[in-house]
Amino acid sequence: MSLKKETRATLWWLLFIVIAAVMTGLFLYPRYQLLRENQRKLRRQQEQLARKKGERVKLRDDVEALKTSPEAVERVAREKYQMAGADETILVYTAPRPGEEK
Repeated sequence: MSLKKETRATLWWLLFIVIAAVMTGLFLYPRYQLLRENQRKLRRQQEQLARKKGERVKLRDDVEALKTSPEAVERVAREKYQMAGADETILVYTAPRPGEEK
């Protein structure tokens, strides 16, 4: 059975297009995966940047409060450095370690 010349030419072009499409897909798929990974990394870094900006604003507010407010200085002294006023006593309670008698 012999195919017509036009039919053979059409089949060859169809085969060429299919091979070209497969080759293009094989070339582009790894690039697509790389693009998706880079987009995920960018999104994570943008989230991290937003958190860091929030921290920076909070720290800037804390510094400003410490510069202008004696109450803020006293709060930090009490909480962070466990300082007390002249007529105050600090009591520290620690939980006993497991296996240790009272």
